[in-house]
Amino acid sequence: MHLLASLALLALLALLALRKSLRKISQAPNFAAVTEAPTGGDGPSPMRFAGLGIQLVVMTLLGLFAGQWADRKFGTGQLLTIVGAFLGFGAAMWSMLKQLGQSDSRTDGQSGKRPGGT
Repeated sequence: MHLLASLALLALLALLALRKSLRKISQAPNFAAVTEAPTGGDGPSPMRFAGLGIQLVVMTLLGLFAGQWADRKFGTGQLLTIVGAFLGFGAAMWSMLKQLGQSDSRTDGQSGKRPGGT
């Protein structure tokens, strides 16, 4: 029972840490549709997005395998496998949001405009 309480506390702390990043995304002043392709090669390359997908898969699998290892070590059935997979997925999403947010702020700072033309 102490393990479940500590896992719940850990999940709550992770959500609180993500709250600031999610607030930036959810309260953006506007969301403009991209109507034209970027010119001059200054936009993100397709390989960058492929790398983000690979990162998502690898981090989720690392969490899954770490959870399986912890389950075998502590004899907790499959509980830690599930928790590890969710933590790996959550860490991957947090990392991806952080990386995409950094590239957006660099783009905004260079042109003075938001991507999308508004």
